[in-house]
Amino acid sequence: MSTDTTAAYDLALKFTEVFNERDDERRRAAIAAAFTPDTVYTDPDWAAMEGHEGIDSLTKVAHEKLGDLVFAVRDAAQSQRGMVLSAWTLGVPGSDTPVATGRVVLLVEDGRIARADNFFDASA
Repeated sequence: MSTDTTAAYDLALKFTEVFNERDDERRRAAIAAAFTPDTVYTDPDWAAMEGHEGIDSLTKVAHEKLGDLVFAVRDAAQSQRGMVLSAWTLGVPGSDTPVATGRVVLLVEDGRIARADNFFDASA
């Protein structure tokens, strides 16, 4: 992987790790490390969330809705002009069959996520 591809993958991995973290303190630290303070997150299932507190609230709701399902980066992430495109899966830990798949576009500022726009694939 090139340096840009590695950095894009690392940021996509941090994005999924935030949503997988169940411990409140570790999740908030991961959010602060991965997202800018004024970050915006959009998703077809929820209203847009803003800032670290918004992302933290969203992850709690996601955990309630999704139970023990976990996100994973599906393929190598792509980057260009300050954006990262990453594909993800959602599934049971240890299973190769995803429950859902999608993509996220990350707008990057100073190595952190300033905006994340999440999209679901038509079918898993």
